[in-house]
Amino acid sequence: MLVLNREAGESVEMTGDVSLKVLAIRHEKSHRVIDVKVARPGKPLEKIKALRAGESFQLLDNCLVKVIRFHGREVGIGFDAPAAINIWRSELQQH
Repeated sequence: MLVLNREAGESVEMTGDVSLKVLAIRHEKSHRVIDVKVARPGKPLEKIKALRAGESFQLLDNCLVKVIRFHGREVGIGFDAPAAINIWRSELQQH
């Protein structure tokens, strides 16, 4: 599993024009949660709200995304995907 730390406003890109953007890291009741926006080809933008540490969702048929941990202003997001799927921080694509 690849784990990338992201702050609110930062994104992750994947093979096939798939992206995940952290919209917010916030407190809800007694837990920290994240809201994310997911873009996939041929599908409308999807917002997923209030994911807690330990929760996951299926991003692609062969890629599971899991909220690993919160640390300060960052969240660790895990990607369980085959090696054939490239995953990178979006700021690396700009250089």
